[in-house]
Amino acid sequence: MGLLEAKETAAREVIERLRGEADRILAELVEGEGSLERLVIARETVAEVLNGPAVPAQEPAVNAPMGSALPAPGVP
Repeated sequence: MGLLEAKETAAREVIERLRGEADRILAELVEGEGSLERLVIARETVAEVLNGPAVPAQEPAVNAPMGSALPAPGVP
């Protein structure tokens, strides 16, 4: 039985080592995916800025004192 127990112990040690490596690799994967996601967002933002607004510009906002009535859009 001593030989089987030694092999079992060795197998358990290998499994523990592999679990540790898997945890480390998973952490690196999560970090890499986060970096990739940020780069994609940055690229999309740069493309939007360079290409201009995707929708027509709205009429500029009129600054009026608080509580004052503003005319309806298109009314002089």
